[in-house]
Amino acid sequence: MTYLIITIIILAVLGGFIFLHRLSLKEKENKQLKLKAKRILTRSEEIWETIENTATYINSSDIFDALLAYYSFQIRQRDMLISPDDTQEYLAKIETFKGKLKDNQIKHDLTSDSEINQAKRAFGQASKLLRVVHNKKNDNRPSLHCYA
Repeated sequence: MTYLIITIIILAVLGGFIFLHRLSLKEKENKQLKLKAKRILTRSEEIWETIENTATYINSSDIFDALLAYYSFQIRQRDMLISPDDTQEYLAKIETFKGKLKDNQIKHDLTSDSEINQAKRAFGQASKLLRVVHNKKNDNRPSLHCYA
């Protein structure tokens, strides 16, 4: 009889350990998803800064459509990982920007070296992002086709 009680206690303790291990694995997975979502949000904020910086110097709807589609893609990727409450705010920024783009004042004369360097940086960042967008459109992975 005592062997039976000892066996039941050992099985209960093992069951508790297994339960706690699975719980910690789920917690670790959730933490990783949140970290990945945070990295995606940081990346999308960098994309947004690039869009705003580039808009000061050019007014090309094709370039902005591609960059905005990539921004939207990043936000939706984050939305698929976690269900944040602020997704609509980020997507609304796109529509606001599109409306503001038509009335955008473009700098035609760059008068100082700092303005020239800012323009170079903005174009360099935009160029990098456009290459990424182009590569993603040509990949077989879930891509930007449905967001453009």
